[in-house]
Amino acid sequence: MEEARYVEPNDFSIYECEHWRVQHCSDIAIPGYLILEPVILRQSLSALDIGAQSSLGQMLILCVRAVEQAVEPERVYTACFNETNSGVHFHIFPRTHDMNIFGVRPDIDTIDGPMLLSQVRHKMRAIPASAVAKKEIKERIIALRAFFANEAIVGV
Repeated sequence: MEEARYVEPNDFSIYECEHWRVQHCSDIAIPGYLILEPVILRQSLSALDIGAQSSLGQMLILCVRAVEQAVEPERVYTACFNETNSGVHFHIFPRTHDMNIFGVRPDIDTIDGPMLLSQVRHKMRAIPASAVAKKEIKERIIALRAFFANEAIVGV
């Protein structure tokens, strides 16, 4: 297991290893919303070094498991857009029941996940985090750190 570097609970950092960094999203107040990014930022997935490439799947799975355990959402979305950041990064987004209204389209019977993710991000970015949301995010950060501290991360 690689040596992990942890930071103080008032920070958004969750976990860091040789190739990957996990942080709680700092600009949108959704408890358990993680950002996974390589330690060495690259413009494209194809430009990641071999260690980051080979450990990407394991890191995504660990992030999803951590969010499922800490938040218990209905779904966990994973997405990679790289539109607002100059490097590859992944959104690990917990979709909770109260968000479902954002993904409803009249022409389909299921939730439109990409639409929901976009609408919730835009709405929540415009709203300052309440004291309750800040407290809940801090609690989730502590729970997420504990998850990563207790997981045997072999080869990551």
